[in-house]
Amino acid sequence: MRFGKDYLEGADPKPIAAMFSLNAVDELDNATFIWVGPTIAAGFGVGVGSFGIISVLVLLIAPLIAIPVSLYADRSKRMPVALIAAATWGVFSLGSGLAPYLWLFIIARVGSSFGRVVSYPVQLSLIADFYAPSVRT
Repeated sequence: MRFGKDYLEGADPKPIAAMFSLNAVDELDNATFIWVGPTIAAGFGVGVGSFGIISVLVLLIAPLIAIPVSLYADRSKRMPVALIAAATWGVFSLGSGLAPYLWLFIIARVGSSFGRVVSYPVQLSLIADFYAPSVRT
């Protein structure tokens, strides 16, 4: 069984490890939002159903921003776009944890989703940039 640089045919494993870590954090963020959502909703004094509207806003707004940014990343250097998206995601995720008001929490969740949604297509392109087709199959 090949592992590490042998599996990647000598390519650096750090980019794929970083992208794997970002994806793991994304899954944890989503799961936490689902698990702790009722407690957060109660803290803001709204019902769980009303709180679910945040998810709908994220699903509607994030792709509107992500599509043009992803197109830009496809036509320019991808690494700066990926780093900015990851930093945006991190800052807004931190903001969602520190938000004292519901409207700030909503802005933070939408901003967090923007970084996350932009990161995904850019990461796929970066995998194609960093690794040969034989490694990606």
